[in-house]
Formats: sequence, structure tokens, C-alpha cells
Amino acid sequence: MGDVGSDWLASLPDRVASLQEQWRCRVDPKALSGGTEALLLLCIRNNGDLAVIKLGMPGSSDIKSESKVLQLAAGHGYAQV
Repeated sequence: MGDVGSDWLASLPDRVASLQEQWRCRVDPKALSGGTEALLLLCIRNNGDLAVIKLGMPGSSDIKSESKVLQLAAGHGYAQV
């Protein structure tokens, strides 16, 4: 992925820190296995709920479309966003 991939990797610590604050959660530093086009991180929300942060790799995943589908489903048959 060249420079784009290097920039994406370099941006991850700040992005994850921002999402932890936004979602009020603590991220497990070990990535979940199975992601081929995204980084998957388990997080524990302040209320004890478990959640997953999914950060798509540049140019290889359609996270925005996935997110829209999950929002429209509102937790019915899909993960809740």
C-alpha cells in the first residue's frame, strides 16, 4: 500500500484515541483476528457493554456503505451501531 498504507498505520494511534473518547470505551490493544480489509479492535464501553471498532484500510474496503446498512438495520439482524 506504499505511502498511503504507511500514513494510515501512522494515523491509527490518534484515531483510536479519538474513538475511545467519543465512544467512552477502553480498547483492547490486541487486534481481533479475521479482518482482511480492516483493523478490528474489541472495546469495553464505560457501561460494561462490549463493542468493536472497525477501521477500514484505505482503498480496500467500503466502510461507509457498511455503516449505512448497519444504521438502517438499527440492530435488527445486524450489529447495532
